[in-house]
Amino acid sequence: MGEVIETRELKVYFFLRRSLFRQRAVKAVDGVSLRIERGETLALVGESGSGKTTLGRALLRLVELRDGVVLFRGRDITGLKGKGLKSFRRSAQAIFQDPYSSISPYMNIYDIVSEPLLIHRVKEKEKREKMLFRALEQVNLLPVREILYKYPHNLSGGQRQRVSIARAMVLEPEFVVADEPVSMVDASNRAEILYLLRNLQKEKSITFLYITHDLASARHFSDRIAVMYLGTIVETGITGRVIEEPLHPYTRGLLASVPEPDPLNRKKLRPLIPGEPPSASDVPSGCPFHPRCSDFIERLCDKARPSLKELSPERSVACHLF
Repeated sequence: MGEVIETRELKVYFFLRRSLFRQRAVKAVDGVSLRIERGETLALVGESGSGKTTLGRALLRLVELRDGVVLFRGRDITGLKGKGLKSFRRSAQAIFQDPYSSISPYMNIYDIVSEPLLIHRVKEKEKREKMLFRALEQVNLLPVREILYKYPHNLSGGQRQRVSIARAMVLEPEFVVADEPVSMVDASNRAEILYLLRNLQKEKSITFLYITHDLASARHFSDRIAVMYLGTIVETGITGRVIEEPLHPYTRGLLASVPEPDPLNRKKLRPLIPGEPPSASDVPSGCPFHPRCSDFIERLCDKARPSLKELSPERSVACHLF
């Protein structure tokens, strides 16, 4: 298979000025190492503010890296600029969360989907239109000729997200960061869009980083799961294993908070993770999760930060319990 994307001790910090001479670092991504193989989907899950979107943007080189390395097909792309970076971005695309703000309301569908082709200098109009039609057909925006000259305000939320997917797929990328691609469409469209992405993946061997807070969709769409908390990865593993046998207390808390579909359980109180996530500019000492952890070990969890330990070839956890 081979790894398409890999990171080693990746860090992304943002700096807030506290005074004329003092700054505070917001550690959005703090030492993340992961890998995604060709044709695989890795789901990145965690609460809001855990650093998921920033990590996705870092893999696409859309934010500046503080430290660490990003490898694409074994090649270090950390320092790419100019033509080299542009060439990489032809092979790596993004599907953003909000189809209402991620596409221009002043451009019609023809211009929106063909824009990447113009940026990457696909000069022949006939070739551009062939690629454009194929992309719109792949996302089931049919009949294509009736869609082409409409504007985003003429489309439903689900159709807008399909336009976003077509724009990402028109260059036939190898790697796609899908950042909450179904969170802002109605329930009837969610399964259909995920099914569409899965079919595109099988057809073209696309590698996905699927960013979500929805463990139910992660369970059905991903091959592996990486759980993120305060800029770090706390658990990784094959999706079924992580869902059925969560190891890290944070992962257990996330799964416990998933609503029960059984109406007979409507009065049953679910265990929730206590407290709120700390600020990424003031990360607790030791294990970042220890102030909220039910398995807290005094003078260990608050002193020493656990590293991500490999328990088996497909299972790792960062916790002093292991």
